[in-house]
Amino acid sequence: MKYLILSISCLVLLAVGGCPAPPAPENELRDLLTKIRQVPNTVHDLKTVRITWERDYDLEADSRQLTFLYKHPDKYKLISSGTDGSNRIQVYNGTAGADITGDVTQQLSLEAIVELKLNILKAVINDPTAPYSTGLTLSSRPKSVLQHQCFYLRGSRQLDGVPVEEELFLDATNFLPVRIITKIKFDSGEKLYTNDFFNYHLQDGLVLNGLMVKYDPIKAIFRNIKYEINPEIPDSEFAVPEPK
Repeated sequence: MKYLILSISCLVLLAVGGCPAPPAPENELRDLLTKIRQVPNTVHDLKTVRITWERDYDLEADSRQLTFLYKHPDKYKLISSGTDGSNRIQVYNGTAGADITGDVTQQLSLEAIVELKLNILKAVINDPTAPYSTGLTLSSRPKSVLQHQCFYLRGSRQLDGVPVEEELFLDATNFLPVRIITKIKFDSGEKLYTNDFFNYHLQDGLVLNGLMVKYDPIKAIFRNIKYEINPEIPDSEFAVPEPK
């Protein structure tokens, strides 16, 4: 009887979108991760990085230039400059963070720290499986996304104690990310957004995406301007001023 009930449930699910595919065997996931991390010209581990993007929102006229800085293992900085002359800096030094707008400095909240880390890592690392040592499952059913046949992985991890779930769609030919759907489970509620990646090209010996589109839910377009791998970035760059 329980098998009949299961079959009927699947028929209902198929009618509205299909039964979820069962996970692939663990050895298939392990083999895929090995292949991903052996792909030449991709970024898996970084010591330092500085990357500059131009960001445009569909519903806003103001274009902003964003500079992301990362230093291993846990230092992050985002500098946002507007065409109207406005500037905003978010910085985290591994233990504390600050949000600086003009002459006003505020403590960076846990929610802001988690989003800062996720945004920078998506912008600078083209192997989205890298943050996972465990917590990944591979679907036995491939997905078609943005005209790419993709491996479909689901990941679950903790970032600073905050649960993060991700759906990773990796091109089945070159293993580069096509789409990442992220759900962050804050105490105040869930936040969901999607990143799509386009225009991969070879720059300074690395395969980089030249265009990233984020739905948060407003559509934002990020265009890669400059990418520096392992530049000299002193710790003083991540100094956190006192709130004022």
